[in-house]
Amino acid sequence: MEDLLWLWLDGNYFCLPSDLHIYCVYIPHENSKIYTEREINMFQTLAQETAHSQTKGMILHLGDFNSRIGNLNENWDPADITRLNHQEPYIEANIHASIPIRSSNDNKINNFGRKLINMCETLGLVILNGRTPGDNSGKLTCYTHNGSSLIDYGICSLELFKYIKYFQVQEQTWYSDHSPIQLSFKPKKVVDWANPNKRHNNINKCCLLLTYKWSNGNEEEFLKHMNSPNTTREIHDVQKSLNNSTLTPYVRKLLKSLHG
Repeated sequence: MEDLLWLWLDGNYFCLPSDLHIYCVYIPHENSKIYTEREINMFQTLAQETAHSQTKGMILHLGDFNSRIGNLNENWDPADITRLNHQEPYIEANIHASIPIRSSNDNKINNFGRKLINMCETLGLVILNGRTPGDNSGKLTCYTHNGSSLIDYGICSLELFKYIKYFQVQEQTWYSDHSPIQLSFKPKKVVDWANPNKRHNNINKCCLLLTYKWSNGNEEEFLKHMNSPNTTREIHDVQKSLNNSTLTPYVRKLLKSLHG
């Protein structure tokens, strides 16, 4: 599909339980000449691609759908979702019951909006706008001479929703009549620093999402690791490799050394 940019990302990178399939979407508006010049059903194609990806991981749609859904909410039927994907139920029982009701500052509904809601219901997808921390009100995303609307969405799998930390509609920029949207994940795994048998394995799986909180009680331990012969050797290896394009293995070795 020419109007889709699709990414397949390793879920371990984000500390998620399965891989992540991100679709960057642009669907031309309902009256676009593209629908007379090309025999294409944008929503049907997107739904088919999404259904295929759902057998391999979780889904995230981001982009301009030119769909106005007002205050419509999805009405999911887990049985229908299972049949569509030809697999065992991949969502937790009654997970849809924990999804908050949507709000929106755009009350208009168009034909594409109804198609979008239908696709979300069929595939078990959640619209993030208007129900997620950072955008509980359903902020408008597009400002033109014809008026303002909410047509840019973040949409994710039911099972991915609980890993969304926040979703935000940013302020309008000078270079576009659309406001940027962004979101953040909260990792599934939490590193147990008190357990040396677990922390190395967790670092390897999700080291890019770790944050550190300093404790004065760890000062002596930190200095001990920094001054150890092993850490000194690893730092020296990194310094020698500064002109080398493959620093990653040296940095990982240094991290392991610092964490004991």
